[in-house]
Order: sequence, then C-alpha cells, then structure tokens
Amino acid sequence: MKQIKGSLACLLAAVIWGAAFVTQVVIVNNGVGTFSFVFFRSFIAFLFLFVLLQISRIFHLDKDYEKYKNKKEIKHILLAGFSCGILVFTSTALQQAGMAMYPSGTAVSGRAGFITATYVVMASIVQTLLGRRPHILVIISALICMIGVYYMSFSNGIDNIYIGDIFIFLCAIVYTIHIFTIDYFNDIDSVRLCMMQFLFSSIFTFPLMIFEGININGIIKSILPFLYMGVMSSGIAYTLQMYGQKRTSPAIAAIILSLESVFAALSGFIFINEKLLQREIIGASLMFFAVILAQVPLLIKKK
Repeated sequence: MKQIKGSLACLLAAVIWGAAFVTQVVIVNNGVGTFSFVFFRSFIAFLFLFVLLQISRIFHLDKDYEKYKNKKEIKHILLAGFSCGILVFTSTALQQAGMAMYPSGTAVSGRAGFITATYVVMASIVQTLLGRRPHILVIISALICMIGVYYMSFSNGIDNIYIGDIFIFLCAIVYTIHIFTIDYFNDIDSVRLCMMQFLFSSIFTFPLMIFEGININGIIKSILPFLYMGVMSSGIAYTLQMYGQKRTSPAIAAIILSLESVFAALSGFIFINEKLLQREIIGASLMFFAVILAQVPLLIKKK
C-alpha cells in the first residue's frame, strides 16, 4: 500500500506538470525572460509552502517542528535545500530557454514534454550504476517508454532536431540528478525540503533576472500562469514528487513522472490547439503501457 500511494502521488504530480507546459508556452509568448520565469515560479512556490507550514504549525499539524530547531538538522536541511535548489534552478532554466528557441508552428508543449521524459532511461541506468539494479520489468518499461518518446517527439524523423531539443535534453540530465538527490535526502520532511529548494532557487536566479532585464508588461499578462506554475506545478507537484519518491524506487518514480509528457501533449491539444499526429498517439499509448508494466513488480512483491 505504501508503494501504491507513492505511485499515485507521482502520477498526480505528472498530471500537474503536464498541464504546466501550456502555461510555460503562454509565458514565453508574453515575452517573459528565462530567469524572470524561474525566479517568479520559485519565489511564489516558496511563499506558498512557507504559509502552508505556518498554518500547519498554528493548528498543531506540523509534527516535525521541534525536530528542525536542532542545529544539526538545520545544517542538514540547508545542505539539502541548496543541493536541490541549484538543480531545480538549472533544469527549469534549461527547459524554459529551450522552449523559447523553438520556431513558430512547433508543437512545443508535446515536444518539450517528451524530450524531458528521457530521464526515465537515465534514472534506470544511474540506479544500476549505484548497485541498486531495478527489476527486469522496470528496465523493459524504461525501454518501452523511450520508444514512446521517439514516436512522440520525432514524429517527422530525427532530421528536424532543434537547438531547443538539446537544451531540454540537458534539462533531463539535470532532472535525473535531482531525482537521486531527493532520494539521498529522503529523511527530510517533503514540504520543508521543497520549500527550501525553491528558496535557494529564488536566491540563485534573482541577480541573473536583474542582469537579463525584467519585462513588466509580460509578467503582468502572465499573473495567472505564474500562479499555476508557482502554487500547483512547483509548490504542490514537487511536494507530491518528494512524497512519492520516499515510497517507491527512483526508477519506477521516473517512469510514472514521465507521463507528464503525455499530459503535456494532451493539454497542448485541448488548450492551445496543438495537434497530435497518429505517431504521437502511438507514443502516448506505449508510455501508458510502460507505466502499468513498471507497477507489476510491486504487485508481485506484495503477493
């Protein structure tokens, strides 16, 4: 049951992140710079989680409040927040910059979502290198998932690779590191760790945002998308990811989280009229099958 809850938490995070690709496209089209995007997304997420923790403490729901008064624990959570924060900052900046580089007419939400999903195979490889070899069905699931990624992202073949694709692939590499960093700090309360990573992400991004220049009109136009990115995509979804990863393996979590690419394509089709081709539908179906297959070892173990 614990692992099933973890899988469901990761699935809900994937749904929220998938829809977020549409809001990212809207923010790009409003002329908001990459570092302005990362800063406001991170800072809104930090404020949301900070308020949430204060409310929990007032109503005596924060069971770990006393624990984090200890100097040793404070140092530990600062290290965790710094480590996760720099990775979130880097991956988000690479992804947003990559999405801004696509030429007009590209199905940006779906393409970016599925290239990001290449971290599925990376997570399985890293887990194997760390001596924690995943179940054979999880490895097969990762391979099937990547076939789905190919069908989804390169529906016209591999000749039409853009610079944006390279940036987003680099984002996937950083995101893989982030997954295992969360796994390393799995003893820390999910909400606190998430809050601290966005605090550090905001700190890292602020000077770069000033240097880049701030498009005030673009930010004002993007208030609602920023609220979704900050509260839902960052504050809630990342907390769900951390909660889920504590209850399942990194490889399985990565496969489930990769469904964000399917939901990104669906959201792009529903909200901004990005068309899904037949090959892309086949890719989405393969990825859904991969996620289901990855859960089989949990069911076998349970029996």
